[in-house]
Amino acid sequence: MLLLDEADEEDEIGFGADLAVAEKHGLTLHYERFECGGAYYLKHGKEWEPEAFPYCRDEADAIMLGAAEDVIKDWEDIIAINLTGVFNVTHAFLESLRAAKGRIVNIGSIQSFVHLRTPSSPAYTASKHGVLGFTKALAAELGAEGVRVNAIGPGFIETPLNEKVRASNPELAKTFIAHTPLGRAGKAEDIVGPAIFLASDLSAYVSGTIVMLDGGYRTI
Repeated sequence: MLLLDEADEEDEIGFGADLAVAEKHGLTLHYERFECGGAYYLKHGKEWEPEAFPYCRDEADAIMLGAAEDVIKDWEDIIAINLTGVFNVTHAFLESLRAAKGRIVNIGSIQSFVHLRTPSSPAYTASKHGVLGFTKALAAELGAEGVRVNAIGPGFIETPLNEKVRASNPELAKTFIAHTPLGRAGKAEDIVGPAIFLASDLSAYVSGTIVMLDGGYRTI
């Protein structure tokens, strides 16, 4: 068994109670204190290897480990933008959409289905899973009123936002492209056609789904 708990020095003393409970049930629970990303954790278990805790590192990426306040802020910021933002915009225009029998096209991701470990962002993955779930829920709830709701799922798209990352870490870009059957990164223009399709009468009987724009990334 391996348990990871964020702890301070006082908490370390408190784990004596856990040891007592374990011994009462005939179990042996080992633990020791270690530092990860500026925070301290207690690891328990008879066996523990560094590979079992691969994201223990000091980096400014959006991982679930590190100083508690940074992890919480990162989670809240990403969920607020990627998921709550979608809800807020939908809510603001809901009456107009109902009156016009409008169309909603949300922006999902390949991470609406899978988690990418590099770069690792559990918050981003959770938010994009949420966007797909919200898309399906809206399609079910608003369909009777003639409102169609779908999503687009981009893969690795070259944008000004990730330009610096692509320049500073070309190997990461190569990794994505090597996993993409079409053998290239996507461009902003690749989003246009599917977006027009989902927003037009060409998709009059399409609702509650996601159109993937990932160059076949998820087929491998």
